Amino acid sequence: MATAEILYEEIKPLIQVVKIGLTKDMIIPKDIEQQSKIQKSKIPSFYANKRIIAISTIIQELANNYLNGNAIWSYYARDQLMIYSNSRELRKADMDEVQRWILSLLKPEE
Repeated sequence: MATAEILYEEIKPLIQVVKIGLTKDMIIPKDIEQQSKIQKSKIPSFYANKRIIAISTIIQELANNYLNGNAIWSYYARDQLMIYSNSRELRKADMDEVQRWILSLLKPEE
């Protein structure tokens, strides 16, 4: 989940991708470590970076499935929320939806 980001002039919306089913490994970005206390003046950039990491993780997961030819069923994909699962049957419309999501996440605020 990419958190909402509150800026002075706008709010960037929450982006969520939910995978239904079993996952072999937890999807956790690399290089996570304990965060030191953040100065108040640096909180906006902290949330911006957190959002960037989350979007990158979502793109990586969707792209890995798509590029490896893993069949995906898209149950819901609109309003900054995608719910999907892996399936045995390849459905072109759902794979096209995943491709559109990957491309849209490369520039999520446009």
